[in-house]
Amino acid sequence: MAVVSDSSLRNSMPLFGRAGAGVAALLLAGVSFGATSFGAVHSAYAAPPAGNMVASTKPPAAQWIQHEVLPGERLAEIADRYAVSTASIARWNKLDAEHPHYRSGQKLRVQTQLPERQRQKVHYAVREGDSWARIAERFHVPQHDLQHVWNHADGSPLRVGQEILVWSEPTPAPASNDAGDGYDDGYDENNDDDARSGTLPEAAQSVGGPAHGHLVGGVQIPRNDALYTLRDPERAYGSSHAIAALQRGIAAFRHDSSFSRELLIEDMSVRRGGRFGPHHSHRSGRDVDIALPLQSGAVAYIDWAATWQLIHALVGTGEIRYIFLSRQRQQLLYKAAKQAGASEAELDSVLQYPRRARLAIVRHAHGHTQHMHVRFRCGPQESSCEEI
Repeated sequence: MAVVSDSSLRNSMPLFGRAGAGVAALLLAGVSFGATSFGAVHSAYAAPPAGNMVASTKPPAAQWIQHEVLPGERLAEIADRYAVSTASIARWNKLDAEHPHYRSGQKLRVQTQLPERQRQKVHYAVREGDSWARIAERFHVPQHDLQHVWNHADGSPLRVGQEILVWSEPTPAPASNDAGDGYDDGYDENNDDDARSGTLPEAAQSVGGPAHGHLVGGVQIPRNDALYTLRDPERAYGSSHAIAALQRGIAAFRHDSSFSRELLIEDMSVRRGGRFGPHHSHRSGRDVDIALPLQSGAVAYIDWAATWQLIHALVGTGEIRYIFLSRQRQQLLYKAAKQAGASEAELDSVLQYPRRARLAIVRHAHGHTQHMHVRFRCGPQESSCEEI
């Protein structure tokens, strides 16, 4: 087993805010990235005390829900909201897969592993100082839908007291304090029981590009309920390099944030890579979809502070090529990043928003509103891998 030296490991992990120091200390306690034994990082999160463990290692059970179609809502948006394919929704509701016809107010059956995420109808009275943009931001909805689809507004200015229709995301529940002041990973550096290490075969390699490549010796993302939940293990194969970087990033996120709720990994690749519907990419084991972190409570509501911390930690691995997220969602992410104290230089290098032409890691992709699509770089030993 090839063992990476302390100095080379430090050089391979750029310090990106807090994501470097705490996790690097854990990594240096016992990680080797030849056969990729995660040592302290893996054991810190894979074996916390029983009281902190999720009871089951199975993916969350799917349930049938009914989704009422909103005015102007596209099938692709509904599919993304529940992490399913448009083809599945068409099949479940006996719609034409090529040209599905449905109407506003129609209820569609959806089988999903996510909580019900039906928007709520709100009649909002315009206040002093309101604008379409400000109201859209307040309710976390697209301004175009608010102004032109739901209210058929022309260019006339809003009037104080005017009633407008908003299809709002579910109201967040008060943040839970169950996790105390931080995430309890159960790691005790003086406890010999935490010296166990998990291994990941180093032979899995990405070949070709994300949209036309395949996997050689694909390996499955290890089950690790303390870090994440796999939606479907059979759709969770990747290259050794990408999976190692994914685990480092999520471990850093758990270490540096107070987020203690479930983080759902949706799709990566199938065992041998290649064509993988409904995705256009995800063929070479370097693309992974991660559901946006949710706040606690009975209803689903995106935790934008945690989303920024997760992206911050993933970028801190130095192995991220791109992260795809819709522009409207980037606007909310940008606000959370500013509130977290991100510097202008960091925002400039990470987020494409607010300037459309800017090159950055987080880029617009239509329909990516409930999950982020993360693309990892090729590994140093992947000579047939293509960066795109």
